[in-house]
Amino acid sequence: MIRAFHGIHTASGQSAMTALFPYLGEPVAWHDYGWIAALESRRINPVVAGSVRPCISPDDVLIGHSNGCAIIYELIQGGSWPRGVVFINGALRPDFILPKSVKWAHVYWNAGDDYVLLATVGAAEGLVDPSWGDLGHTGYTGADPRVTNYNCGPQVDGHSDIFTPANMATWGPQIAANIKGASNGTVS
Repeated sequence: MIRAFHGIHTASGQSAMTALFPYLGEPVAWHDYGWIAALESRRINPVVAGSVRPCISPDDVLIGHSNGCAIIYELIQGGSWPRGVVFINGALRPDFILPKSVKWAHVYWNAGDDYVLLATVGAAEGLVDPSWGDLGHTGYTGADPRVTNYNCGPQVDGHSDIFTPANMATWGPQIAANIKGASNGTVS
C-alpha cells in the first residue's frame, strides 16, 4: 500500500500533494493530520508517527512532502520499516540515515526550494522537529547506495512547485515509474 504524509500549513484535504495520487495507479492511504505551525512539529510529529505506526507494513511505500518526510523519518527510526520511502521537497536533514530494513529511498529536490532552508535554522535552534533540514533544497548528501536523488530543477522551482499541473504531467508518471521499478528491483 502507498501511504502519504503532507507538510505543515495544510488545511485538511487541501494539500497540493494529492495531485500526485492519480499517477500512482493504486489507492493511497492519506494520513491527513491537518494544519500545524512549524513550531508545533516538535510535539505533533511524534504523535502522528505514533498513531500511524501500527498501520505500517513491510510492503508499504511511504511518500512524504515537506514535514511529511520528517514524519516518515520518525516512523522508520522508530521501527516501522516499509519497503521504500519517497521524500519530495523534504524538510529533513540531507544526511539522513536509512535503516537497513528499508530497501530504497527516492529524494526529489530542486535548488529553488528555499523554504526548507528555514527548516535548517529552526532545527539548529531547537525550535522545530530536530530531524528538519534542507533536503528539498540540496538533495541527499550521504553515501547510502539505496538512496537515489532526483534533481527536478530547473523545470521545478520551489517548495511545492512539483505539484502544479504542468510539472505533474512530467513528474507524476516519473515518480510512479520509479516507485514501481524500485519495488520490482529493476531500478532504484
